[in-house]
Amino acid sequence: MKASSDEQPFAASGPLAVLEQLESYCREHSAVLLFVDFSQAQGLRSHAPMTEWAKKTGIETVAIWPEEIKLDGKLFDPGEHFHDWRERQFLWSEGKTDRLSKALSRVIELRLQKQSYEKIAAVLNDERIRSATGKPWTGEMVRKLRTPSSQR
Repeated sequence: MKASSDEQPFAASGPLAVLEQLESYCREHSAVLLFVDFSQAQGLRSHAPMTEWAKKTGIETVAIWPEEIKLDGKLFDPGEHFHDWRERQFLWSEGKTDRLSKALSRVIELRLQKQSYEKIAAVLNDERIRSATGKPWTGEMVRKLRTPSSQR
């Protein structure tokens, strides 16, 4: 069983891509897809689309109630964990404008020093100036930040 409260083993974009990766993983490891069903406990939407996907693909699923469990020797409360995650996500989203403003100021300063986009990306990463998404900066990301979208 692969389980951790902070583990993010599937790096995909969008729900369908995640389900495709889960299907591949479950088939490769003869695994059952275990998921926490928050639909009744927290009044969230049901997992009907995922359940339909599982039926269509033949992947076995097991829904568990979001109650505290021992994980890695520590108590893990899924409800609290995802509540905290939503709060952190909200704060992260709210800070996007400030992050980009800080990054742009630094980019302008470094471009005035004739630094390349690649070098600037390295400096931003070294200085832990976060990108809009939190991903490490690349030269292309710096160029796009520096160039108005109407000129791309």
